[in-house]
Amino acid sequence: MAENPDMLPIKANDPNYKISTMHHGNVHALTMDIVGLQETFPIKYITIFSAKNRPMQYHLTSIISNPTERHLEKLDGIVWKDVPQRSMFFEQSQTVTISCVADFESYSGETDELRLLRTQIERIRKNRYGFIKTVPCGFVATRYGEYWEETSKVWLTSRVLELDNGANRFNFTFKISNASQEDQGIFTCAAEREHDKTFVSSWVKQGRPGSKPLIELVPCDGTNFQDRTARNQITLKKQNPNCIRCRSFGYPNARMNFKKAGTILNPTPNLHLDFHNYLMKGGVPELTLTFWNPNERDAGIYSCEAENEMGSVSVPFNIRVV
Repeated sequence: MAENPDMLPIKANDPNYKISTMHHGNVHALTMDIVGLQETFPIKYITIFSAKNRPMQYHLTSIISNPTERHLEKLDGIVWKDVPQRSMFFEQSQTVTISCVADFESYSGETDELRLLRTQIERIRKNRYGFIKTVPCGFVATRYGEYWEETSKVWLTSRVLELDNGANRFNFTFKISNASQEDQGIFTCAAEREHDKTFVSSWVKQGRPGSKPLIELVPCDGTNFQDRTARNQITLKKQNPNCIRCRSFGYPNARMNFKKAGTILNPTPNLHLDFHNYLMKGGVPELTLTFWNPNERDAGIYSCEAENEMGSVSVPFNIRVV
């Protein structure tokens, strides 16, 4: 299988995009507006590619009341002090501990909070296909101060400390005792403010071997494949831009591509391929196939394929154009 495809270069005068760069202090950002997809796509993407020489990923909400530039100064004020390893392995019945610590150096109000999320996949259709689910494990916020909770299997504690320099330190610790296969997944520490978030994710897995990838297909038009009657059927309207997202869940992360009639798709002026990590689902790999101007030639049988060291998987879907 080919590596993740090279993406179509975006030119400054490309009518499909509006791109701008900005910076504040040590934070540098690139914004991209996708023209024509306001109804089916998030309008704006923000990628932070440099922050005090540390690799970090941020997301700003699409709709903000003031210009984006005014929010960059706040991004410079979230500093991770302790995060889980990128991958953690445990044996049956061991205790798993996940700790997240972040300093909020600039106060943005009651919306400041640190959350822990767990992402897992529900398998269906002979283990090739599934639905990725992300659920909260707990959070700590300025307005709640210190908190702890204990059950027969899970223990968590969280608190906010005010430091001498005026920053607030958010601490969150989550322990799973007698861990088993059902506790596997991607655990994500998310530091959140009113208009921005930063994420750090860790694969938590039983045993050392990896896992064969599973795939989730998410049409941008809202078609719900969890409805068994949908049968992976996607309908595109002529001249209306639309897209299909393919997400891969497995360890290690998979290489991905789209195929039509068995042939790997490459970018064209009408076809855009975008590969990134979907932060809201624990940073799972996501490959998006976008049709700028659908026409009859785009109809046919497609598939999304994912492959890692443990194996490969292919999920077909049918596109018709009306």
